Formats: sequence, structure tokens, C-alpha cells
Amino acid sequence: MQIIKYGLVGAFGTALHYLVLIIFVELMSAPIEIGTSVGFIVGAIFNHHFNHKVTFKSEINYRETLWKSFLVACLMFLANLLLMAVFSLVFSHYIVAQVVATGIVFVLGYLLNKSIVFISKKD
Repeated sequence: MQIIKYGLVGAFGTALHYLVLIIFVELMSAPIEIGTSVGFIVGAIFNHHFNHKVTFKSEINYRETLWKSFLVACLMFLANLLLMAVFSLVFSHYIVAQVVATGIVFVLGYLLNKSIVFISKKD
């Protein structure tokens, strides 16, 4: 059930990410790397808040999880950026590249958040 909640929170965070990406690329003519970077940051902020409160129902102090979440988000940011750089060469459209990158980052992010950021004594 927890991974489903994580997925739902992530879906909303991803929707924000994609919205920002599309706005930057299509409306502002920004490079794909800038659009995906800003979108990723917006999504990460949303995700941390709702994962702390809803997904993991963490009893750990919000500030304590924030710095760990920031580190995981930075790792996922770099993974996303690297995957987009590679996949944008492989796939004909940047959105397809982003979908593939998102799937990989989702699984890795869940595992890191569960085992490092929101680890509880119950687990």
C-alpha cells in the first residue's frame, strides 16, 4: 500500500514536473535541460512534503527528513539529468525520453526514501 501512496504522490509531483518542463520548452524556448531541471525541483518539493505527511506518515522531525530528502532529491536530479541527456539522443521526442527517465527515477527514489529518509523503527 505504501508504494501505491508513493506512486500517487509521485504522479502529482511528476505532473508538476512535466507542466514546468513543457512551459519552459514550449512557451519560453528554454533548453530541455533547464526545463527538466526546474520541473524536477518543483516536483521534489511537492513530493517531500506529501511523502512525509501521507506516504510514510513519518514521526521523524520534518526538518530532519528535509536534509536527507534534499540529498536523495539531488541524486535523483542528477540521475534524471543524465538519463535525459542519454534518452533524448535515443528517442525522437523529449517527452518519451522523460517518461522512461521518470520510471527509472521512481523506483530508485522509492527505495532510497524508504531506506534512508523516512526509515522508522517499525521497518
